[in-house]
Amino acid sequence: MLEETGLGFEFYHEDDAGRATEVRPTEDATVLGRTLAVLGAPLGSKTEIEDLTLPWYLEEAPYETREMFVLAYLANRAIHHRDEDTVHIQEERPQSYLDELAALIEDVSKEAVTVGEQQVTISAAAARSLGLQPRYRTPATASE
Repeated sequence: MLEETGLGFEFYHEDDAGRATEVRPTEDATVLGRTLAVLGAPLGSKTEIEDLTLPWYLEEAPYETREMFVLAYLANRAIHHRDEDTVHIQEERPQSYLDELAALIEDVSKEAVTVGEQQVTISAAAARSLGLQPRYRTPATASE
């Protein structure tokens, strides 16, 4: 998504198997951070915010905005599996936040999304609806 802003960026921890790869802007990071905060990104440790919610503007936002948010969220947080077409989000967040996130993804995809303890599961149908292709399957295997 940083490519679309025109900002330069670098990858951190890309070669460290024990850590998630991070993408960080190489310029104007402070301005970007302030902009994200104004748009509703939480400040501080998200695991410690009891009343964490999705950004306020999503409730009345046009479909395209909601879809872009979901796709950006999944691009950063989704876990794809080699042996299944479902997609998972595993996060330590309040249950109310996970419920809200699942409802948004289900609304955008028009397919089933379920919530468990610290996990949101996007069904294979929802993943296909959102254009998420299985990352590890060959075309011959995917059609089986």
